[in-house]
Amino acid sequence: TRPDISYPVWVGATYGNGNNATTFALLQRILRYLSTTRRSGLLFKRWHDDQDLPIRVYADASYDARCAKATSGYVIMLGDSVIHYGTKRQATLTKSTFEAEIA
Repeated sequence: TRPDISYPVWVGATYGNGNNATTFALLQRILRYLSTTRRSGLLFKRWHDDQDLPIRVYADASYDARCAKATSGYVIMLGDSVIHYGTKRQATLTKSTFEAEIA
C-alpha cells in the first residue's frame, strides 16, 4: 500500500482518459516517484506496553461544484500508522457540502 500516491492516482483515473499528453505526463511522474522511493513503506511504531493499541477512524466529504457531486473519504489508523484508506465519488448529485455529508 502506498497512501502517498493515492491522490495522484485518483486524479489520473478520474480526469484522464489515458490518451492525451497530460495523462501520460502524470503517469510518468508517478512511476518516476515510485522508482525513487522503493524502500518507502508503512511504519508501525511500538506502542506503550501498558496501553491498548488504539484504532481511530476519520471520515470527511467535500463538494465539487464543477460536477455537482461530492467525494467522500476515510482513513483507518492503528496507533499512529495508517492501515487503510479510501475515497469515493458519490453517485447522487448534491447542491452543498451539507447534502454531501448526510447522503
